[in-house]
Amino acid sequence: VTREEPLECPRCKSPDLRQDEDVLDTWFSSWLWPFSVMGWPKETSDLRHFYPTSALVTGYDIIFFWVARMIMAGMEFTGKAPFRDICITTLVRDKQGRKMSKSLGNGIDPLEIIDEYGADALRYTLSFMFTPGQDILINKDDFKLGSKFSNKIWNASRYILMNLEGCELVENPEYRPLDLWIRHRLNVTIKTVADAMTLYRFNDASKALYEFFWNDFCDWYVEASKIYTRSLDNNEKNRAVSVLLEILEASLRLLHPFLPFVTEELYSHLPNSRGIIMVQEYPVFNEAFKAEAEALAMDALMDAVTKIRTLRSEFGISPEKKIKVSLKIIDNSVADFIKDHEAVIAALVNAETVSWVKTKPEHSVALAGNKTEIYIDTTVSIDITALQQKLKKQLEQEQLFIEKGRKKLENTDFVARAPQEVIFAEREKLAHAEALVQRLQSYLGDLSRD
Repeated sequence: VTREEPLECPRCKSPDLRQDEDVLDTWFSSWLWPFSVMGWPKETSDLRHFYPTSALVTGYDIIFFWVARMIMAGMEFTGKAPFRDICITTLVRDKQGRKMSKSLGNGIDPLEIIDEYGADALRYTLSFMFTPGQDILINKDDFKLGSKFSNKIWNASRYILMNLEGCELVENPEYRPLDLWIRHRLNVTIKTVADAMTLYRFNDASKALYEFFWNDFCDWYVEASKIYTRSLDNNEKNRAVSVLLEILEASLRLLHPFLPFVTEELYSHLPNSRGIIMVQEYPVFNEAFKAEAEALAMDALMDAVTKIRTLRSEFGISPEKKIKVSLKIIDNSVADFIKDHEAVIAALVNAETVSWVKTKPEHSVALAGNKTEIYIDTTVSIDITALQQKLKKQLEQEQLFIEKGRKKLENTDFVARAPQEVIFAEREKLAHAEALVQRLQSYLGDLSRD
């Protein structure tokens, strides 16, 4: 390649030079790519079968240079647009919003990320952070998200596989209300992922998968199911493990496009696996798996457990110490579900007893739950005087924080100059502090009456 017209061939020194008439520059030849690689202008079987294709995924920086021109060329030479959908991705930039380049030295080598965190961590993190219309601001530490999620999937799967030892799987297990809930949540997630993928909203799909597998499945269902998998009743243990395996198998298939390597490896160890996971049927929404009543009741149970755990933390009660819990159910629609899972509640909050009451017991602290009222016995594992001093000190600190927070948000200069996300964060912190003050005042009121 030369900028000046050569006088002779640099190799053979011949002056008889002729410019090739059949050369296209890079951008022009790329216009023709969707159909030229299929044998065009010949009417080949590949061209008939593969053109036009379904979707193009590309960055917004080459819409004019490439995307628009491919469409124009396709319409001109074949009469058809080369693809049905176009997914315009954002650019990956550094945390300062700068485009990654060699000159700035701010680029991230994908191979280094794969070596340190794994290929699945790279793939999942980028899909999780992809937001239509916004560039991705990223650094190497962000890939810990995908790495931790991969590890969570691995550890949860290995735990379930270990529980298979000595068990006989049940082909059509009897589903308890808790099992109906997790199947419902899986079913909802399947629909959410399908809808998001149809719209190329990979971040929404990734976040729905994270929420289901980490929170619903691992944090709640797997933990709750331990009272059944550790049962001395072999039939109950077999039933519980069979349902766990059923949900895990469907979850791995649902997760596979986002974390292909770890899911493929884990699937190969399942007793009911059929070949490789990538050729298995992708999960589809099943109307028969809907369980709205169980979902509402489980929400109430999780709310009660979460509030009891919060009180433990705020009271400084060690997680190892047993407590006594009383529950008053204020919505009869969830009564049977919650009472049927008394042992689950006790296990999740490490309670010595869980009892059902209609009025507030003496020597207890009250918590307002969603469809329940929760009472914690203050005569067990609690030094009332020390706790009152601790709560009063915390109350003073929170009231001071609220006073400062209100002044900041009443400052017109701050509100005018601060970014909206900063103002939103300040309001969130203030609302959290105000809610905490209400709880602390309620606790102190209950403790003083004791």
